[in-house]
Amino acid sequence: MCVLAAWIKEEGKADPKILFPSTRGGSLSADSILYLVTKYAAAARKNCPSLSQKHVSPHVLRHTAALLE
Repeated sequence: MCVLAAWIKEEGKADPKILFPSTRGGSLSADSILYLVTKYAAAARKNCPSLSQKHVSPHVLRHTAALLE
């Protein structure tokens, strides 16, 4: 089973509308999502220097995911 499918199966028990809940169990705010993407993009740049030349944002990730479908 893919990791995302397992996550959806587990998290969907509590509230099927919230895929990635906040620490309080509610929806993540736009600011929280931006913070997390920025944080993990910075960490990824340490192992993948070519990312330093790229703009990484939630919007860019959304388009990237859409291209993969």
